[in-house]
Amino acid sequence: MKVAIFQHSPDEPPGLIGEILRVQGIPGEVIPLYRTQRVPEVDATHLVILGGPMSVNEERNYPFLREEKALIRRWIGEERPVLGICLGAQLMASAFRAPVIRSEPELGWYPIHRAANGRCLSLPPVFHAFQIHGETFAVPPGGEACFTGHPVRNQGFVMARGIALQFHLEATPEMVDRWTGHLEPQIRSRILSDTALHQPAAGDHLRSLMRDFLGAH
Repeated sequence: MKVAIFQHSPDEPPGLIGEILRVQGIPGEVIPLYRTQRVPEVDATHLVILGGPMSVNEERNYPFLREEKALIRRWIGEERPVLGICLGAQLMASAFRAPVIRSEPELGWYPIHRAANGRCLSLPPVFHAFQIHGETFAVPPGGEACFTGHPVRNQGFVMARGIALQFHLEATPEMVDRWTGHLEPQIRSRILSDTALHQPAAGDHLRSLMRDFLGAH
């Protein structure tokens, strides 16, 4: 088993995903697309696609996004395990021609509701996850909605052996601290307090989800 991890920004690392792989002794290769500007041949059993500051609709400025979408279509078509987070989830939707459009921005900890049926049942019916995004996706044809929220409804879907999550269960306190550094002190203080409250459970939820994901091969 080997996990390839596409990273789109130096500020959005694998976080707890990397820690989980290290603890389990599973090889993981982080591929810094923000440096290479191209998608390489992937020699791995599992693929993780992280978040990033760009839009999936900016293929003209970031041509490698087109390559990522093609790779996603191939992996999903071959029923190989893919986990997309934030931008990664939007890329999974866009790869199958579902629209990705501007949404009400979400920044901070929000409740997430899991669908009663389908996959991802190892996660609780309601939990909190960190959000930082300004676009949303439609569930693509062949996909099944598995997480919802408010004000942005679509928070996740599954498709073949792919799992798409709008939210960041992988976020560590250090990542949240960095992502919120530009906010007004009062707002930032509230988010950091929420992080102390919700992040430990979010890490446990990610471990549960990763067990399901890594078992899909």
